[in-house]
Amino acid sequence: PPLRLLGVGDSLIEGVGVTRAEDCLTACCAREFAAASGRAVAWRTVGRSGATSAGVLHKLAARLPPEPVDFFLVSVGVNDVTALRRRHEWRAHLDALATRLAQHSPDALAVFLGLPPLQRFPVLPSPLAQVLGLRARQLDDALGAALGALPGARHFRFDFEARREDFAPDGFHPSGQSYARIAREIAARHAAELAGASAAAAV
Repeated sequence: PPLRLLGVGDSLIEGVGVTRAEDCLTACCAREFAAASGRAVAWRTVGRSGATSAGVLHKLAARLPPEPVDFFLVSVGVNDVTALRRRHEWRAHLDALATRLAQHSPDALAVFLGLPPLQRFPVLPSPLAQVLGLRARQLDDALGAALGALPGARHFRFDFEARREDFAPDGFHPSGQSYARIAREIAARHAAELAGASAAAAV
C-alpha cells in the first residue's frame, strides 16, 4: 500500500510561491519519500495562507480526513511571529496540535517545519527584518523544546542561507527550487523512518 502523507498548515502547505500543485512542498516531499522508501506516496493538503497556530489548531485540524496517515508535514509559525504571538500561547497551541495529530494517527510521524530566518526575507525592511528574525528564533527554540518530549514528532530546523534567488517573486515565500530542496533535506533527515516504513510494508 502507498505511504500516506498529509500536509497541514499555512501558506507553505497551500503552495504559495509556485503555480503548479505538483511543485508545492507536500508534493515535493511525496516524490522524495517515494524515492527513499521505494513505495508510492498518496498525499493531500489541508492548508490556508495566513493561518496562525490558533487557526491551524481550531479550524484546519477540524478538516483532517478521517483516514489515518503515516506522515504529517506541518508548517506553522511565521504568521505567529508577524502577529506577535506570546511564547506561552505558541507553546500551548503546539502542544494541543501535536496531541490532536497523535490522536488522529497514533502511528504517524509528524514533521514540524522550524521557523525560517525572517531576517533574510527580501521583502522585509531593516530593522523590522532583524526584529522578526530574532522573534522567529525564539519561537523556533520553543518549538524544539515542545517537540523534544514527543516521540511521534520531529523538529525540522532550517539550516539554509536563504538567498534572494531562493524566494518567489514576492520576496516572502519559497521558490519552487527551494520547495524541492527543503523536501530533499526532510527526506534525508528522516531516512531511517522511511526505510522502516518500507520494511514494514514488506513484512
